[in-house]
Amino acid sequence: MAVKHASNCRSKRWHFLLAATGFVFLMTAQATILSQSPIAQSASRSDPNAVAIVHKAIAALGGEVAWQSIGGATAQVVETRSDGRTTTVHWSDDWHLQHAQFRRDATNPNGQSITMLADQSSHSRTVAGQTRKLPREEDITVLAAAYPAAALMLSLHRNDCALNLVEIHQGAAPGSPIDSSGPGVAEDCRAPDFPTGVRILWQFSPSTGLPIRVRLPVREYLHDGVTYQTARFDAFSQSAGVTVPSTVTFIRGGKQDEKLAISGWSFGPSLPASTFTASSEQQP
Repeated sequence: MAVKHASNCRSKRWHFLLAATGFVFLMTAQATILSQSPIAQSASRSDPNAVAIVHKAIAALGGEVAWQSIGGATAQVVETRSDGRTTTVHWSDDWHLQHAQFRRDATNPNGQSITMLADQSSHSRTVAGQTRKLPREEDITVLAAAYPAAALMLSLHRNDCALNLVEIHQGAAPGSPIDSSGPGVAEDCRAPDFPTGVRILWQFSPSTGLPIRVRLPVREYLHDGVTYQTARFDAFSQSAGVTVPSTVTFIRGGKQDEKLAISGWSFGPSLPASTFTASSEQQP
């Protein structure tokens, strides 16, 4: 059963310049179509086999003990669009309170500063001092592309998320990267801003346990809807005793849409609260 994309409209993402992407999943007959994903009932309803796969992935990414000591991180990210244009963005993420908040700082081609901020209750984008409120993203989806271990650990410890097995195969869309099938985990979570809940689909390497890719729902700011994007993990690096993605490709319509080169990580128990206030300044 092929999963249909919810929308082909271009959307602004939680970091700059990325567009909504997706790939085609073939899932078991029992799996629910993404656009109709159910609200998760409870983590106690999770499939133990799916939970075991997630634990294996966290172990491959450095282990629960290491990640339990980390509650925040900063990084430098070079975003390269399909037309070759690049933007350097300073990422700040914090999840030490069991919910994620983030900040993105960059400068546009006109020399104007751009800041995106999000916490548990609000999401905004500021350009040259002019702020616009945006629909709030689900926090786990924000973490998943850059810090999959942190996102998976949040999922394991939330009563409003459930993990279950699905079969995932690469679709035959022109230009699709060829990935062998691997264990798939569907993560369904309650989310106040997503009436039908949030469904995240993970695929993991059967041999290493590392995540191969993840399909994420994102808000369409211009049309007040939900679409889907796919992050493919192309390379990993080690920093501060943990493993994190260093190259991530976003794919839309079977074609590469954006590539992230992530480096310069700094990890800690948390980030200063002032990081996530509109008045504070960060280096792009």
